[in-house]
Amino acid sequence: MCVLVAPLNSQAQSDCNTAKPGISVLSEDYLDASAVSFTKNNNVAEIEILTGSNYKKWKHDVDFAFELVEMDMIIIKDAPTEPTEESNDEEKNEYAKWERLNRLCLKALKRSIAEHLLGSLLETDGAKEFFETVGEDFQVSDNAEASRLMGELRNLKYDETVGVRQFILRMVCMQNKLKNLDVTLPESFIVHEALLQLPSQFSQMRTAYNTSSQPWTINELITKCDAEEAKVKREKVASTNEKVESAKMVSQEKSSGNKFKGKKKWQGHKRTQAFKGNSKSGT
Repeated sequence: MCVLVAPLNSQAQSDCNTAKPGISVLSEDYLDASAVSFTKNNNVAEIEILTGSNYKKWKHDVDFAFELVEMDMIIIKDAPTEPTEESNDEEKNEYAKWERLNRLCLKALKRSIAEHLLGSLLETDGAKEFFETVGEDFQVSDNAEASRLMGELRNLKYDETVGVRQFILRMVCMQNKLKNLDVTLPESFIVHEALLQLPSQFSQMRTAYNTSSQPWTINELITKCDAEEAKVKREKVASTNEKVESAKMVSQEKSSGNKFKGKKKWQGHKRTQAFKGNSKSGT
């Protein structure tokens, strides 16, 4: 397994490919980057650099990357008891292994944090304690996150280019995120909010819902709205085609009228010329 800093240049990739079996950390030459990368058996996991506002993404990346390279227990479990003179070789080897992994985890965590933030963090020798310190300093409270999600849900706008199905599914996604924060929204709330925020072309759907004796499930709402959206699109296409045909007819009528006027003018000119010719003959 090799720990890198991404994006990888050719030298970094070469150093990783030729690294000896086991665990290795590349030199400080690779620290000017946007993410820390872990590779194992050609699988790569990146940890996005923590800048302050992206803590949730950073924590998710750390959890995944450390699990990929089987170092996750370092930030989950407490440190083992330091061996004494009475400890056997197995216990000493186990502790030595933990020390090595702990140092590697700590280096990786620090490398994945913007330099200007490191100074504000409590210095510690344990990766688990350091990881918890970062969480205490940067994680957004559940209440603040729930408030943000509720505001986003209520202000979600229908986009005709994306479609009504995706509009409703985005609401369901926010509903699930809120549920993880112990804020449970019933299906009826999502159905009601979705219909409330849909534009006027879905007014018949709102009327049908308000007069229905049975509540709609989210799947029923999606099915009904899909059908209504398809109907609205067909009507728009038909209306557009009708306007185009009407415009063509008006254009053709104008063209025919101009030709008729031109013909009458030409015929009048011919009659004038004939009259002048007859007048000259009479004299």
